[in-house]
Amino acid sequence: MTSVTVMTFEEATRIRRQAERGALDLRLPGTAEVVSEADRVCAAAAVWGDTPADRRRSMWGVAGISAAVLAIVAACMLPLPF
Repeated sequence: MTSVTVMTFEEATRIRRQAERGALDLRLPGTAEVVSEADRVCAAAAVWGDTPADRRRSMWGVAGISAAVLAIVAACMLPLPF
């Protein structure tokens, strides 16, 4: 059984900084994967926010925009009353 630990935004930021400075040896097994995961976590935080409140606000924004688009498309598909 494997255990998966989620990397936090702070950890990912610290790992990326160390990799950019050259403090990490990317030739060691697993190091490149950890740096790649840190890049993914930072990219997701840039898109969705790095705190739970930011992510929740982004989710509600996406849901609201999707509902508005669905309502407009549904209204356009209604027959005209002529």
